[in-house]
Amino acid sequence: MIERADLGLGRDLDPNLARVAALMHSTHDEAVAGFETLYFRHQLCAHRTKIAAARAAGMTGEGFRLACRRVRVF
Repeated sequence: MIERADLGLGRDLDPNLARVAALMHSTHDEAVAGFETLYFRHQLCAHRTKIAAARAAGMTGEGFRLACRRVRVF
């Protein structure tokens, strides 16, 4: 028999996963903006420099900077 604990349903969600789950109850525009904010914050935290984050995102440095400004990451 599969129990609730086997599915991990009794555990607290990682804060980022909780934010993503909350986006499911948003309008499309709110969900897209929320995801982009999480995405760009993650890229900035995961890479040592903004240019490295931009490369990882497949963007130019200027495009990355403008996108981050648009979603108010910095």
